Amino acid sequence: MTGQSLVKRITIQVDNYQQTVLSLRAFANEILFDDASKALLGNGSAHCGRRFRTSAQNRRAPSTDIHPDLAVFREGNYGVIAEAKLGFESDRVAFARRIDEIVEQLDKYDDDLLGWPIPSGKDSGSVVHDLALIVNYEDARRAVQKLQELIGNGQLTLTRSLAVISLARVKRSDGEWPTLALEHGSLTDNVKTRKLDERIPIRPEVLDASPVFGQICLCDYEPPLPFTMFVVHRAIVCNLTPDESEQYNLDGQVDKEFTVSEVQSWSFPYAFKKADGRDPAIPKVEWIKKAVTRLIEMGWVDRSKGSNERFVYHHKKGRKGCNNPLGRYVEVWAKHLQEIEEKKEKRKKREEQRRVKVRETLKRRFPLLAGQIDEELGEPTNSDFPDEGESTENQDPRHGPEG
Repeated sequence: MTGQSLVKRITIQVDNYQQTVLSLRAFANEILFDDASKALLGNGSAHCGRRFRTSAQNRRAPSTDIHPDLAVFREGNYGVIAEAKLGFESDRVAFARRIDEIVEQLDKYDDDLLGWPIPSGKDSGSVVHDLALIVNYEDARRAVQKLQELIGNGQLTLTRSLAVISLARVKRSDGEWPTLALEHGSLTDNVKTRKLDERIPIRPEVLDASPVFGQICLCDYEPPLPFTMFVVHRAIVCNLTPDESEQYNLDGQVDKEFTVSEVQSWSFPYAFKKADGRDPAIPKVEWIKKAVTRLIEMGWVDRSKGSNERFVYHHKKGRKGCNNPLGRYVEVWAKHLQEIEEKKEKRKKREEQRRVKVRETLKRRFPLLAGQIDEELGEPTNSDFPDEGESTENQDPRHGPEG
């Protein structure tokens, strides 16, 4: 795979991750939005990857911990468990596998779950919750058709309300607006159901200005590495002291010392708020360590002298990628993956060449067993011969470099 194709593939992975997070924050914002006051409900909360416990009667996973993509809790003991599945595969087998995964998750979530963030002393299993599945607009029709088929033949039987909601990016004169739309089913809340059925366009600047959901760019599964690197970069740059910011503006560069735990703390605003021990700490330390390792290899970070726990981030103007760090991280990661692929390919060629040499040596020693040797070691193929320009022992002259 070429470097450019790797860049494209990684860019798509980053975009899919960003759209998944966008769908979760947009949906959570809508469920908690009070149309009367035009503000978020004060006693509501949204949780990503929260740990719930299923009941002993659960059809799929009795008495088991589960971690749905999103759990939105609203005052009055009402909640929504949502799963985001953006980017269905075009391959039929892969699509069927994804549907099976969705059915299994819906079965797990269709239960009296323990773990809702309700006031102490109350039974969290008493919360009435709906189920929501969020998909890309372009995948919605075939996903709904398949789910309806499974519901019709009894392979999917739910006691709770299910709403399938699509996310589309609608181009407008001032940019792209994420738009939520009901594609199938309903929520218990008739007002929200009607709004979703009529489609809810969301002004990006309004969502970004939300004190609760505005900065969120992480969910509970690991992002592509370049995006984690970007989060680390942003966390450090946004936490420069006034003196460090002044030095950067005057000199065009500044060194910022940090630890992994400090970066994690600075990055917490980029994830759904952790309410208690049932909510995961996002980003995870392991993600940050991977990102810092890559930044060290890029030369953007160094280890602090005399300490294995402290690092120095070199924040500089004018260096390649300074105006688009995420794009630069994608390029560097693509180059790294390309080098790995090239090494694997070279190793594969060497192994094939050794296999050819062993086979031909055995056939010369045991000519009567030539057929059996070919059968056991494999018939020669075009890939068994070296490319033009490579010099190897016993190379066929017809495949040698041109004179």
